[in-house]
Amino acid sequence: MSTRLRFYPSVTNPFHIEALHTAVFSWGIARALKGEFVVCTADSAQTAEVIEALEWLGLDWDEGLDMGGEHEPYEQAERQALYRPFVEQLIAQSAAEKRADGAIYLQLPKHDDPMLVDDHGRVSPFFAAVCDDHLLGISHVVQEGTAFEDLPIVQHLYQQLGWEMPTWIYLPQLVLTENGQVTLEALQTAGYLPAALTNYLFLLGWTPPEGNEIFNPSAVKRQLRLEQLPHGEVVFNWAKLNGINRQYLSRLSDADLAEKIRPYLEDYYGRLPANEKWLTVLTHIIRPEMNKLEDAPELAVWALDEAFEMTLAAEEALASPAAKAVLTQMIAELAHIVLLDAPTAVSILKTMTTQLKQAHGWSEAQIQQPLQAALSGDIAGPALSEVMGLLGKARCLERLGAAVRAF
Repeated sequence: MSTRLRFYPSVTNPFHIEALHTAVFSWGIARALKGEFVVCTADSAQTAEVIEALEWLGLDWDEGLDMGGEHEPYEQAERQALYRPFVEQLIAQSAAEKRADGAIYLQLPKHDDPMLVDDHGRVSPFFAAVCDDHLLGISHVVQEGTAFEDLPIVQHLYQQLGWEMPTWIYLPQLVLTENGQVTLEALQTAGYLPAALTNYLFLLGWTPPEGNEIFNPSAVKRQLRLEQLPHGEVVFNWAKLNGINRQYLSRLSDADLAEKIRPYLEDYYGRLPANEKWLTVLTHIIRPEMNKLEDAPELAVWALDEAFEMTLAAEEALASPAAKAVLTQMIAELAHIVLLDAPTAVSILKTMTTQLKQAHGWSEAQIQQPLQAALSGDIAGPALSEVMGLLGKARCLERLGAAVRAF
């Protein structure tokens, strides 16, 4: 029997995190075993969504939706006639019965009887998937740990129908630390990169032999082994996902990352400055603190919103004894220059800090924190010289003057 695995998303919630987990491991095991990966769906209404999601995750397939194959069609809704003989066989063997509500149920001695056919004559997704695993020649079925309770029912069906049962592979059960479900749409909206998400999903059940946590699909094909898959539970850790996504973001150039965060900034702030270089420089400044793309608007607030809020620490820095003198001297320094860029800002800050230290004995923090507060609304954040260079002379003077007047 050839090695064949499939992905069959649920009807009601096809792309919750458990389904994504199953999809990447079904693909990974198929590739590692040099087998085939088949993609099916409940009905044609899901087809486009399933194709788009799997392509976004970087998963390819050999047969099924958008590919065709010898077992067409690949939507359950179009395969109902193929399932009917198996229903009739079960009824003839007294393994299933039609009841007063019009539905047909499998009869089990020790479990609740699952419905095989509803009162409208439609085969249930559960039974359809069992039939399709047989009809499509599926050799391995990947399931989340929560599906373990279904195994006795599936075994009973295979025995009654006289089929050879595929190998069932159970992934560790995902434990979510927050209420509610995690969906692909939410992860995409948050700005997680596809490669980072796929990488992390593999880590929820497998670690490469050499221990690397960042790997590409070719590593999965070469190194994944069934005996390496653990049992039990695994926690979906947001901090871990953020860390992995940061590493993938770090591989992007400033210009490429700028184009990825542009829609998030435009959605939040409206139209951006037309200068492409300005956005690239902003991206370079804020990227060290970025876990995901949707972080960009908050990290860039000082650059794109003149009405940014001051933190308490910033207000305290601006109310300090040194603040007014520091701000006033910086205004005087900027008045003498034509163009303010980051290198010029470095030079001004170095000279001015040395002068004020010698004249007043102030520390570097006492000098630079009021400036950082006035220009960015906080005493922490990007390098002060980079902030000044991006804002430019006019905006720096405006903010410094406003801080002098306010404090």
